[in-house]
Amino acid sequence: MTKKSDAAGSVTAKAVRTSEGLRDVLFDELDSLRGGKSSPQKATAVAKLSGEICSTVRMEMDYYRMV
Repeated sequence: MTKKSDAAGSVTAKAVRTSEGLRDVLFDELDSLRGGKSSPQKATAVAKLSGEICSTVRMEMDYYRMV
């Protein structure tokens, strides 16, 4: 994951678009939640989004098995 600061000084991260990158994002969010730097609402949103990403990958894999 690459991290960079925005104009306000907060750190934003761009996830590496691999399964390893997705795991990194999820574990980073879990660490932030445990450390009090994130909210349950944000953690839920990240988890839901990652589930949708996994669903699209699963669909692609199913498609390529059929063709």
